[in-house]
Amino acid sequence: MKKHLSVRYGTIQGCYWMGYAALMGYASVYLLEKGFTNTQIGLLTAVGCIVSAVLQPALASLLMSLESVFAALFGWLLLGQTLSARELFGCAVMFAAIILSQLPERRKGAV
Repeated sequence: MKKHLSVRYGTIQGCYWMGYAALMGYASVYLLEKGFTNTQIGLLTAVGCIVSAVLQPALASLLMSLESVFAALFGWLLLGQTLSARELFGCAVMFAAIILSQLPERRKGAV
């Protein structure tokens, strides 16, 4: 059982880091194209990693789930991008779903 669990864990970790590396490679090129320097991109990446390591796991997972919300917010603040009413509604629905999925379950009979 223990060997099966560690193989499964290693597979999950490998898939996570492959996806992370691909995403960060794309994000770096995109941010460079938008005028960010290598130093700024490195600092943003480092801050994200440090924050996720320092915070409690539940809070870190909530913040990581809200990555799309932060992307839209920083796109508006830094790049001057705007969202239509339909896109804002979609963001609100996603935000509510992410928050609801992270709330702890209530037990039956608990008051």
